[in-house]
Amino acid sequence: MLAEAFAKWFLRAKGYRILAQRYKVRGGEIDIVASRGKVLAFVEVKARASKELAAYAITEKGKKRMTTAVKTWLMKHPEEARKVIRYDAMLIKLPFFIKHLDNAWMD
Repeated sequence: MLAEAFAKWFLRAKGYRILAQRYKVRGGEIDIVASRGKVLAFVEVKARASKELAAYAITEKGKKRMTTAVKTWLMKHPEEARKVIRYDAMLIKLPFFIKHLDNAWMD
C-alpha cells in the first residue's frame, strides 16, 4: 500500500487525476485508474528490491486479472470508455525509485 501511495503521488505530479484505487471485482483487480486529458490509464504497481524484479513480477496471469477488472470498470463508467485506454506499470524500488511505463502491454 505504501508503493501505491507513492505511485498515486507520482501520477498526480505528472498531471493525472486518480479515479480509483484498489478496484476489485470477481476474478480481477486494478491497482490505480488514472486519467489525464484523453488518456485513461489502468496502472499495475509493483514494488520489489530492484526495478528488474518489479518488472518480472508483472505476470500474464496478473495481466488477465487486470483485463477482467478493466472490462467491468469500463461498463460501470461508460463516459470514460471514449478515452484512449492504456495499460501502464509503475515499478518501484523503495525507498524512492519510481519508473512509470506508459503502454507497458497491450490487451
